[in-house]
Amino acid sequence: MNFPTTTATNHLLPCGLTVILDPNPDHPVLSAQIWIETGSKDEVEHIGSGISHLLEHMVFKGTKSFDCATLAQSVQEKGGHWNAYTSFDRTVYYIDGPSSSSDFFLKTLTELVFHPTLPLEDYETERDVIRREIDMGLDDPDSVASHLLFENAYQHDLRRHPVIGHLDRFNQLTHDDLLNYHKHRYLPSNSFLVLAGDFDSDQVLTELKNLTSDLPNTPTQPLTQPAEPRPIGPRIARKEFPTPISHLTLSWPIPAASHPDIPALEAFAQALGGGRSSALYQRFREQETLCHHISTWAWTPPQGPGIFAISAEVDADRRDQLEATLQAELPALIQSLADEDLQKAIRQIFTTQFRTLTSASGRASDLGSNWHEARNLNLTRDYLQAIAQVTLPQIQAAAQTYLTPDTLTLTSLDPEGRNSPAKANKSKQTTPEFQEHTLSNGLRVLLRHDSRLPTIDLQIAFLAGLPSESPETNGISTLHASTLLLGTEQKSSAEFALALESLGARLRLATGNNTAFLSGYCLADDLPTYLALLGEALTQPLFDPKAISRESQTQLAVIQEAAEDPLKMAFYHLRNAVFGNTHYGLPKLGREETVSTLTTDHLRTHHQDHFTAANAVLALTGDLPPPEHVRTHRGETPAPRPPGHPHHP
Repeated sequence: MNFPTTTATNHLLPCGLTVILDPNPDHPVLSAQIWIETGSKDEVEHIGSGISHLLEHMVFKGTKSFDCATLAQSVQEKGGHWNAYTSFDRTVYYIDGPSSSSDFFLKTLTELVFHPTLPLEDYETERDVIRREIDMGLDDPDSVASHLLFENAYQHDLRRHPVIGHLDRFNQLTHDDLLNYHKHRYLPSNSFLVLAGDFDSDQVLTELKNLTSDLPNTPTQPLTQPAEPRPIGPRIARKEFPTPISHLTLSWPIPAASHPDIPALEAFAQALGGGRSSALYQRFREQETLCHHISTWAWTPPQGPGIFAISAEVDADRRDQLEATLQAELPALIQSLADEDLQKAIRQIFTTQFRTLTSASGRASDLGSNWHEARNLNLTRDYLQAIAQVTLPQIQAAAQTYLTPDTLTLTSLDPEGRNSPAKANKSKQTTPEFQEHTLSNGLRVLLRHDSRLPTIDLQIAFLAGLPSESPETNGISTLHASTLLLGTEQKSSAEFALALESLGARLRLATGNNTAFLSGYCLADDLPTYLALLGEALTQPLFDPKAISRESQTQLAVIQEAAEDPLKMAFYHLRNAVFGNTHYGLPKLGREETVSTLTTDHLRTHHQDHFTAANAVLALTGDLPPPEHVRTHRGETPAPRPPGHPHHP
């Protein structure tokens, strides 16, 4: 197995921006990304405030050429899917879409990064949105367990602080702080642009030189980061939390990504606990049933130390037994690894990396990561070559070097009362049962009260999916899922999104083989408003023709991209051979010739036929009010349509 050598090239613009180009004309799609080499560990005097993440939110509020609403609408009209993320050491903005929109995507990205307006009038509103995100993170056991690990594995390294920030430090940020942070960190010399897909390199370089001609070539001031010393003894940290099971992690510090021992450590993590057939999973989950889940992972950042960890979800009364058994038997587990375990791990790593090359966005992300970590566009190839050379003796030597008792950090997020002797012997509380109610319109409602967290989760299942499609409407379920929440008769798409996101809530529609699922969550206090928005979306969907056109273009681009994925095409042809040209034999994404013909009338008919009360089950769980209060604030789904009832748009 040989990972191909990249044909991508890198270029330096006069402003200091590095441009990485990977042209591929096979399909008319592309992925454009700008990587800013700044993240939460680079916040200097604002460390722990989350200002990097706040800035990521604020740049979408407008640029020198677009206000917020026009910007979002323009990207959608061009068929683009855009987003961003912030981590410890980077902030990445990207747009995926049709190659015919490449000039617009490049203009949008460069303006987002280098010419955002950062309007003062949106500053407090966006801060409220992030405050809700922080609150929700503090209520999520996985997030809290991760923070517990990092703040104990790192005592000096700035990655001990969460990317989103601590609320008290976040609250101290000012708008001037934001402007100053952007001025000093969002520089061309501290950024690079990656473009993969169908484009002409010379035209792109000319366009980028024009777009960045007004940017000065300013060097980025280097930052001094505190070094993390080697631990001189084990660290143990436990935290009680309203969770029914313990989240346990045993971790050890390991070197940075460039260290020669890293290939052995990453192969070791995959061989020991990567997947259900791994030695760790089979032993502790399947055979001894000591835990609900267990896995290993190696996090190897460009600047060390990284982390090698064993993570498990375990009943609280079996936590100590699992801890003791793992520590006692880990040396024997390491020695018992066989060559077939290593070869399986190597193939799994290779397969995961090969999969990144099946899409333009995957290729762009791979190149961006390679450049960010090592300034080597062939880093993935070199890394896989090193992985392929790993031997069992190398794994055993690396494990003995780094997985030592004196460098262990052990953390556990435990159920409330687990670590209190006075409460530890109390009997387990049983999970409340769901209560079922049937509304007058036929909707079945399942309610389960759980007051441990001030949040509510929602899911509505509709019988739909591929059986609801015909060869003529193939792809309508996917298009319906992408357009249902893009506006109502009362609110535009932007207004509906703002109303939902201002609550810090989520609502999304996904479609499967047999069903469509509306799922989401909100804070308990916001339930009446949330249900009102849900009802509005279900009973008054807009299905705006412009939105349908935008989303169908995106869907067509995904269909075209899927056509180059051998696994997806093999699976489609298998299903088609079994089921024929109907129902499960149809491609889930649809065909180009059918998706391009779907209209507002088609979507409204599909919605009225299948998104009815009698065809749905609604489940709510969390800190719920009394059932009669939920019923009062429900959103009525449409009643079933009588046979032969005409449709009026």
